[in-house]
Amino acid sequence: MPDSRWLFAVTVRDRPGTLTAVASVFSNRGASIQMLLGSTLGAEPGADISLFFVFQASERRMNALLRATGRLENVTSITPHPYDSDALRAVAFVHVDPRASADAEQLPAIADDEEIVFAPVVCDEGHETWILMAHPGRLESCLARLRSAEALIDATITIIPVR
Repeated sequence: MPDSRWLFAVTVRDRPGTLTAVASVFSNRGASIQMLLGSTLGAEPGADISLFFVFQASERRMNALLRATGRLENVTSITPHPYDSDALRAVAFVHVDPRASADAEQLPAIADDEEIVFAPVVCDEGHETWILMAHPGRLESCLARLRSAEALIDATITIIPVR
């Protein structure tokens, strides 16, 4: 069975070694973490926090990771999501160089997609910063178009479950 991409939304107690323990589960089972995001929004020290792991694995390996991660002492809950799930949304701050395109007026068209929310945030002579919101796959496709147009300088992405 071919590997698929997954996101684990993991709630953990904020204790020393918790992240290392979760990362060790992935390492010991031959899965590489492609993206790690964390949120401590309003959390007191030692309170539960959210961690989001994106990785690639077969369904069988994903289930093994799910079981092993769920058994860790400081993990209070874990929810797996296929990366193409409608329950996921991605947000990116994207730094682009409008001078990289022969026609700077066409650069926003690269991001134009009815399923992508696009807004310039900062614009000056040398660069533009945009915010893009979409399903993770759509957002990655948009970033690939910007990269192939040699307009992408950098991007910071976060992915969250929305339902």
